[in-house]
Amino acid sequence: QVLSLREPHPVVEIDTPAQMQAYWHAHIATSPSLQLPDKEHVVVVLLNTQLQAIGWHLVSMGSLDQSMCEPREVLRPVILGAAWGFVLIHNHPSGDPTPSHPDRAITRRIDDAAKIMHLHFTDHLIIGAPKTPYFSCREAGII
Repeated sequence: QVLSLREPHPVVEIDTPAQMQAYWHAHIATSPSLQLPDKEHVVVVLLNTQLQAIGWHLVSMGSLDQSMCEPREVLRPVILGAAWGFVLIHNHPSGDPTPSHPDRAITRRIDDAAKIMHLHFTDHLIIGAPKTPYFSCREAGII
């Protein structure tokens, strides 16, 4: 769901991977539309210029081990929401946040598309289990 910019929303800065993970658990994972823990969910979080979340949108829901998304599905809510930038977050139901080859490939494609559109792709975070809670593509140098 993309929250309207006119609706009240919590002011939450999400610049670090830990803040992104906390936002996922507090605002996204608790949503009724995401109550299928055995499926991958791909979500785009819209950011303003101060790196505050202004809304989020479920891009796709996949199977146990994959979820398909294209740059156009990720960038559409970012543009419609008049966001400065965005974070892409998805979960791995297996609990292992290690990115697959398709995860790495789509991250690079979305990064290329975002640059063309002058949108700031700040990170792609993969949510895992508590033992290894996340993988940050920004920290790993993928974007």
